[in-house]
Amino acid sequence: MGALFALATASPARPFQGLGAGGSHPGVPTTAITGRVLDASGKAVPDTFVTALKPLPSGGRLFSAVDVRLYSITNDRGEFRLDGLYPGQFYVVALPHNPVRNPMNELNRSGFGRTFFPNVADPDRAQKVAVTPSGISRADITLVPAELSTVSGTVIGSTGEPVQGGLLGISHGDGLFGLDTRGVSIRSDGTFAAPALSPGTYFLEFHEGAWPPPHDVIPKVSGAKAVVAGGGVTNVRVVPIEMVHVTGRLVVDPLDRASLQPSMIQIAASPVNFDGNPGPQRPGNVHDDLTFEFRTWPSAGKIRAFFQGREWPIKAIRLHGVDVTSTLIDFIEGREMSGIEIELVKPPK
Repeated sequence: MGALFALATASPARPFQGLGAGGSHPGVPTTAITGRVLDASGKAVPDTFVTALKPLPSGGRLFSAVDVRLYSITNDRGEFRLDGLYPGQFYVVALPHNPVRNPMNELNRSGFGRTFFPNVADPDRAQKVAVTPSGISRADITLVPAELSTVSGTVIGSTGEPVQGGLLGISHGDGLFGLDTRGVSIRSDGTFAAPALSPGTYFLEFHEGAWPPPHDVIPKVSGAKAVVAGGGVTNVRVVPIEMVHVTGRLVVDPLDRASLQPSMIQIAASPVNFDGNPGPQRPGNVHDDLTFEFRTWPSAGKIRAFFQGREWPIKAIRLHGVDVTSTLIDFIEGREMSGIEIELVKPPK
């Protein structure tokens, strides 16, 4: 997740910043997208989060983040600059930080919504920006007006009781997860109110204990999904999310067993959609008897094997005898999963 910003007050304007050297591709000239973020009257809109998205080749989602570290916050002149890009086609999106209160000190009900270049809320209508090695590309964005809403509810901790204070993370959905995550304070009775949210999907997450958690600790996360479409969203319950416990075993030819080193293999699930991902996965090591166990967040995904050293090809993955090598598996909260078999074949010398 990105840095958390308090929703209780408007964020101050900051100068633009880019990804820098960390986002450049070795051997490829560094390029950039620059521009301004404006309202319909042509007035600059400071303190707006801007980033570039890479189009996906086909099916499902339209885009994905280039890098969660690649972003710019518009300055007082509405200017932004995205450095460290490689040549190609990109979408550019602006995520406004709407003030919580209007000039009359009332709860703000009118502001700007997430906007794709040049001035559309629907990503299907967005235009791509071409980045070439020979120069800097320009992408001015005119923000789309939007009705703002408040999402409110209660956060329940791992004990089953309302949490007493803390910070609730507010993350964008709709393919923008991990970008411009902010937060709102949780009251001592466990209730919260996140105001000035523009239309869209949001994931609400509360983390208990140190974050990120140590590798040997199962994360304690409470979460919920809220869809804002005008008007408030009330009585949201942010509740504990239980990881799914999965068990299984490896299958190899008995003649090849002596060549396999189980301690050098980890088994894990890989979600196909990371929107709302509550936290790190918990892969499991393979035991000497070739059994394994791991934990994963409830989602649809595939099972993967990770090797230290020489990789053994996977011939098949079966669930209760049914081949699921090329299909998605639904990991359902509250249901332990057993009967996984991963058949490996010895790699050629």
